[in-house]
Amino acid sequence: MLRAALSAMLLLLAGCHAAPSGAQPPPAGQSVQTAPPAAQTAAVSAAHPAFNADRAMQLLKQQVEFGPRVLNTPAHHACLQMLESQM
Repeated sequence: MLRAALSAMLLLLAGCHAAPSGAQPPPAGQSVQTAPPAAQTAAVSAAHPAFNADRAMQLLKQQVEFGPRVLNTPAHHACLQMLESQM
């Protein structure tokens, strides 16, 4: 019984969220904009290079070559340095 009540409370709390500070609901009859304007989309894609599958596979292979990367091991730190140098 207690387990069911706790589960129900968790589901209720998970479904509740606060609106951002200062957020106003849209006026009646107007829809909410879900996609950014085209100008913003163009600016975002111009800031990032196109995806390169070969480079992604190369970086993945480099990562795997470090072996298990358990937190705070030499392999973890070496992989971290390699990834930071790529950014």
